[in-house]
Amino acid sequence: MNAIRPATAADLEAIAGVERICFERPWNERQISTEIDPPAAQVWVLEDSSGKVLGYAALRLVSDECELLRIALLPENRRRGDARRLLEAVLREAVRRGASRCHLEVGSENIAAIALYRNAGFAQSGARRGYYETGDALLFTRALAP
Repeated sequence: MNAIRPATAADLEAIAGVERICFERPWNERQISTEIDPPAAQVWVLEDSSGKVLGYAALRLVSDECELLRIALLPENRRRGDARRLLEAVLREAVRRGASRCHLEVGSENIAAIALYRNAGFAQSGARRGYYETGDALLFTRALAP
């Protein structure tokens, strides 16, 4: 079974590699490190039994709310339930740290991510028309229960 754990600075290169594969506009190592370094420490990685990073999630907490900034899995590790496990793990951690609500935005063309979020209990709360070159940004929110 793949493991989920907090990311460390030693994971920067691997996370940046996932970024380059998964996103048209990937974050660079400096951007990723600002989310890993304390007090943020809101990045978790999914790794296999050999320690290879298969994906990650980044979350930012502000007061009693959080925002899912990124979630990504290498293409060969999708459709196995790992994204859902990773999402639920970071949301549990957010609740542990005092969050009562989570927000996110996703491109309207990202059908797989939208399905993941809806299946995880997120509801669309708005849209930003023409936000991305490829279409709208859809805003989703989910209440988090302790």
